[in-house]
Amino acid sequence: MSGGRSAGTVGSFNAQAKSFQGFQASTRHTPCMLLVIFLTMVDANQAPSFDAAALLVPAKDLPLRTKGRFVVGQSGRRVMLACVNWYGASQRQMVNNGLDDQPASLLATRIASFGFNCVRLPFSLEMVLRNVSVPSLKALAGNPEWAGLSPMQVFDKTVSALTDVGLLVVLNNHVSSAGWCCSGTDGEGLWYTTRYSEQDWLEGIGLVARRYRDNSRVVGFDLRNEVRANGIVLPTWGTGDRQTDWSIAAAKGAKEVLRHSPDLLIVVSGIHFGMRLSEVPTRPIHDEVPALWNRTVYTTHFYYGWSFDLMAYDMLGRNIPTLMFFACWLWFLLLADAQTSTARTQVATKGAVQGTCREHWELSAAAGVLGLQVFLFSIGEHLGQTCGHVHIVSPPAFVVATSVGFHIGYVLWIRILLAYTLVLFTGFGSEHEGQQVVELGEVTGLLDAGASEATDHRIRFTTLMFTLGKCLAPKHLVKPVRDRKILSAAAAAALLATVFVIGGKCGSYSSFQGALDACLGPLLSGDGVMPAPVWLSEFGTDVSDNYWIYIIRYMREQQLDFAYWSINGDKRANESETYGLLQDDNSAVRHPWKLQDLQSLFLV
Repeated sequence: MSGGRSAGTVGSFNAQAKSFQGFQASTRHTPCMLLVIFLTMVDANQAPSFDAAALLVPAKDLPLRTKGRFVVGQSGRRVMLACVNWYGASQRQMVNNGLDDQPASLLATRIASFGFNCVRLPFSLEMVLRNVSVPSLKALAGNPEWAGLSPMQVFDKTVSALTDVGLLVVLNNHVSSAGWCCSGTDGEGLWYTTRYSEQDWLEGIGLVARRYRDNSRVVGFDLRNEVRANGIVLPTWGTGDRQTDWSIAAAKGAKEVLRHSPDLLIVVSGIHFGMRLSEVPTRPIHDEVPALWNRTVYTTHFYYGWSFDLMAYDMLGRNIPTLMFFACWLWFLLLADAQTSTARTQVATKGAVQGTCREHWELSAAAGVLGLQVFLFSIGEHLGQTCGHVHIVSPPAFVVATSVGFHIGYVLWIRILLAYTLVLFTGFGSEHEGQQVVELGEVTGLLDAGASEATDHRIRFTTLMFTLGKCLAPKHLVKPVRDRKILSAAAAAALLATVFVIGGKCGSYSSFQGALDACLGPLLSGDGVMPAPVWLSEFGTDVSDNYWIYIIRYMREQQLDFAYWSINGDKRANESETYGLLQDDNSAVRHPWKLQDLQSLFLV
């Protein structure tokens, strides 16, 4: 797996792909044999360290079925769906990304050479049901012979390019109107929209299923991507409401697909951005609907931004250095104050303020913010271990709330600690406040008597310093901390300890595992429901962090089928797909470490 290629190598690779494509048209070899022949044409330093052709699913194992929680072939042995997403046709460009850079045959062979055995291929209803054309021929610059074809004809060619090298294809209705997915306000959250009715959706997926029914390597149909809120309308499962119940619509869509192509696997998304499969036991359509017996795969998506625990862990990690700085600053002041207080002579000064000092509002606010932060982290950690709508929206809400809380807290504690520092080291504050009051009482008399210029400057300086002292180091703000030195030191220590405990829990694999188990567990374990395959059909990252380490570990431990998001080198024109396995040229590998980790899931 090379992280890059010279221009000469890429040119040679393209030429080999074209000759390979011509060879395909003139032979009746199996796709696996074709891939072997192609790989022998690639120079040694580009060849994979494993037999990629052996990882492809042989034709004799098709069509696929399900048995318990696994997908199986006709032999009855498990077939692991080790896939990548290749998107673009569902967007406004109407064709897959990368076709502007590389021939489709080259991209297909590149995917197979990495060891993947299938591709999840998104499309839009607009592409299927409307008379549309490819908006820009630049999108097909790497495949000039396709110029003039309609988006569906280009999609046909793309599917053929993939299956010709032995890859399986899972079709995915990603959106209704062509465009990027997904948000809670794009109007695409449910299986129907204002522009495309439920009947349009059924017609569209039926047409696509019929279009590829004679291609045995098109093995599955993902009915709808990331079913989620459409404005204030929330999707449900098993409620019986035909406007919101995705289980009813999914069963209806599955029957329509199977009516046109009876050998397909049916892939059903969880609700709320695909995450929640925890409600499937309330209506297990894979068990209750005869048409779906032994052919239903449930799919879920999971990205870093949907994990409260990891977001909390990272936020605490970013703020712990600042919290430690404040704690050390406070401890230093308390220690210095304790050491100097025994040497100070307490002198009763005329005009000193008598009675008990009222605590300044900043202290109460700072303590309140700290308490609120601890509460937010505690309740958020609890919600992270559930699988409900609140769990889905809690990570972004948590980020906003805690970010605001940290910034408010920092402003307040800087104010308190700065005041304490001034009191301790400049003479501002309580010890000299009475004397300053007396001096100020003399100011009026001196000014009225006509003091000298030097005396006048001294008086004005004293007045200024007193005013600054009252503003920057008010007695009411500092005295409660000074009077409770041990309590203040212990509170700072307790705060840091609490932060470390919560952070350690949030950053642990057990918390990450618990959150996923809450959403997927019943289907994997068969607890209260017949087990079924779970396909993690979207996940991705651009950094090797805890999220990546944990998601790879979880998939390995649970033996999940998967589809990485994505193979793409670019997201849109002139915009990189940072999660992509390929670089912007759709040739070189972007992150070799990521490809190696994915390969470790199926190279067992």
